[in-house]
Amino acid sequence: MKVMPGRISYLIAVIILFFSSLFLNTNIRRLETSWVQAPNEQMARWHPKLFSTLTFGNTQTAIDWLWIKSMVDPAIFHVPKGVHPPLYYSLDLTTDLDPAFFDAYINGANLLAIIRDDVVGAHALLKKAERFMETELSNYPEKFRKIYWRQEWAIPFTLAYVELFELDDLPEAAKAFQKAAQIPGSPPYLASLSSRLSTPGGQYDVGLRLINIMLSQANEKNDVRIEKELAKKRESLFLSQYLNQLTEAFYSFVKQTNRSVTKNASEVEIKRHWKNFLKEKSIPAKDPWGGDIYMDEGGKVNSTTPRVKVFGLG
Repeated sequence: MKVMPGRISYLIAVIILFFSSLFLNTNIRRLETSWVQAPNEQMARWHPKLFSTLTFGNTQTAIDWLWIKSMVDPAIFHVPKGVHPPLYYSLDLTTDLDPAFFDAYINGANLLAIIRDDVVGAHALLKKAERFMETELSNYPEKFRKIYWRQEWAIPFTLAYVELFELDDLPEAAKAFQKAAQIPGSPPYLASLSSRLSTPGGQYDVGLRLINIMLSQANEKNDVRIEKELAKKRESLFLSQYLNQLTEAFYSFVKQTNRSVTKNASEVEIKRHWKNFLKEKSIPAKDPWGGDIYMDEGGKVNSTTPRVKVFGLG
């Protein structure tokens, strides 16, 4: 019986795939895994060229599979600091194989930072997108850029979010806002955001604006997980902003009434000023969420209402 050349090629491909799979399965523990701290987060890191070769010409199908796998990732728990979840490596490989995959950068960074608490991974993915924008994006057809990168400004915008409220780096956040503002089609208010970061009150305003924009984007994409987490962050930030405003109002009241609260002021003295402040300004003893408000040991107004520290703002 005569064997057709096409049949021979197919058999060779199957044999290569079989032995490649066998090799990887038997030697997976020999791969570099020093970055792993939690066993359930262990994952082999593929080299993009090797991965592409083993798809036997079906790289685009493999990219689609990686992307779908990333979007339906059921894991929602936070990873320990310094550890990347498998999701990060899937997204990193996806954008290695298709560096113009806009959604993989934006949606991927949101999943990493908000759902998995992998801030370093989100930052690395966005910086990778930024490098692509600066060195390669202009080589793509204008039609492609208008269709797939029409919200190009969202890359530095999301990077500013990570820099400002996850990494607490004001200078880098301001630079990212400025980059976003210079991109055609960006929202007009971006130009003023960097200048509003100079005061704590401005940071809260920028933070709430960022969350609202990201909530809107998540709603458009029907991403319930991200919407839920962002809603929690927004509520915590609202409470933190309220307490910060009360703190500023308290010290302004003390100054206007020719009183003083020194660093060495006793707890009794501070409580007396605080009691007078609440009475004279008719401020309720509870915050809008029902928690008791009080002056803490650090000289700031605090509350018994549980909240998370959002974006570095307490």
